[in-house]
Amino acid sequence: QTAAADWVFVDDGSDDGTEAGLRAEIARPWAHPASTARVVRLDPNRGSAAARNAGLELLPYADPLVLLDVDMEPAPTFLAALVAALDEPGVC
Repeated sequence: QTAAADWVFVDDGSDDGTEAGLRAEIARPWAHPASTARVVRLDPNRGSAAARNAGLELLPYADPLVLLDVDMEPAPTFLAALVAALDEPGVC
């Protein structure tokens, strides 16, 4: 992403190496230099609501807060465009 963000990736009890893959991916330079990223693992699988709640507990200050699922791939400018739109008077 072209905007700084605090990322939390939640592995909801997968058994396919997702956690290791996430940790390897966030070790690479992949985002804005001021971004942070961490991985939370739930074991056993607790479902999407519990996974979201586990992530939300780590980012109570997020503004805006964006929830993405594994099948989503936002454009590199997604966060910057979202923040710019929310900064427009009368939008929020």
